[in-house]
Amino acid sequence: MSLAAANAGYSDSKEWRKLYRKIIHIDLRRQACGPLRLSRGDKAKLLVVDQEGLTAKGYKGYRSVRALYGCMTGDWYFEAEILPPHSAGNARIGVSTRRLELEAPAGSDKHSWSVRDVTGDLFHEARGKPYGKPFGAGDVIGCRISLPKISEEMEEKICKQELAHVEHRLLDLRHGKAPADVDVFLDGGFLEFLKNGESWGIAQKGLPANRYYPTLSLYKESQVRINFGPDFKFPPPRGVQAFSAMERDEPRAPQQEDQDTPALRQEDLDTQPGVPVAASPPPSEPAETITQADAPTAG
Repeated sequence: MSLAAANAGYSDSKEWRKLYRKIIHIDLRRQACGPLRLSRGDKAKLLVVDQEGLTAKGYKGYRSVRALYGCMTGDWYFEAEILPPHSAGNARIGVSTRRLELEAPAGSDKHSWSVRDVTGDLFHEARGKPYGKPFGAGDVIGCRISLPKISEEMEEKICKQELAHVEHRLLDLRHGKAPADVDVFLDGGFLEFLKNGESWGIAQKGLPANRYYPTLSLYKESQVRINFGPDFKFPPPRGVQAFSAMERDEPRAPQQEDQDTPALRQEDLDTQPGVPVAASPPPSEPAETITQADAPTAG
């Protein structure tokens, strides 16, 4: 059976749900084994990621893309360079959990934070506040996220919650509310942004316990290139690690109830690494989330 045929014949039957659940787990495990890059699957449909997986290009309204993996604890850093020309688009740079809706910009919900190019404002829960300075073509925005050490039990809870949310997003949208987040606030966590090596200070003090992914949000034809390290244009403070140095934990295996699902062949998997399978294809023109403040400004 091909994946295209599976998509065409998807139903809510127990057998189909088991098949898709196994595909999701295999795809996540495959992602965790590869080099860190932007995901070609965990992104808005019409946003373009290049073959190298490091440059993203926008299309029409604000759309987002996450990196393949993120952090739950530690002190981490990545850079994002705004590529020219930048006059016909806008960009936001930040972090998000798996819960950010990717047809919207980072900072549009409570699960993400970002800085916006037009003003340098910090965005969270769709509200902006003065923070940094405007940035544009040629500028490099550094993002540092620091999360205190948590217990192995807490890490396990976050992993299970995240996987449950991925399964819900791809399989269970017709079946009630999404699983709840781990309800723990980390007072020692913080988020910091830098422009061309100059720190703008602490952007957010204290963060909910979760896994956070580097996230790019692009408007119209904006292009941004991400650098996960270790060679940065503007190195982070001493002791801060590059995202590329992160040790990944393997996603949890399918539950025992799935063991009787027929084994998948290579042709049953997506041929492009890192592309999760959607239960039903999104519309060709997703609803755009745009604000007047995000529109390009003259000069």
